[in-house]
Amino acid sequence: MTASLFSEATTWLELRNGLVAQGLDLKFEAGRLILVETSFGTKICSCRYLGYSLAVLSRRLGRLRLRASGSDDFQITNWS
Repeated sequence: MTASLFSEATTWLELRNGLVAQGLDLKFEAGRLILVETSFGTKICSCRYLGYSLAVLSRRLGRLRLRASGSDDFQITNWS
């Protein structure tokens, strides 16, 4: 279940691997961490909507490094 991945992951990599196994991934867009479906890239919701804002996750999992990839988009560069 996706909710348990967010609450139980101890690293960004663990969270991402669990999401990818369910056909999901994370994307950073316009200052928000977004949950997306990987087959079509459909945005599902922000992680804040699920109760796991970037600030909350960063306190537990560490700072997420980003690289600019467009005007409002960023690629996540460290999953460790």
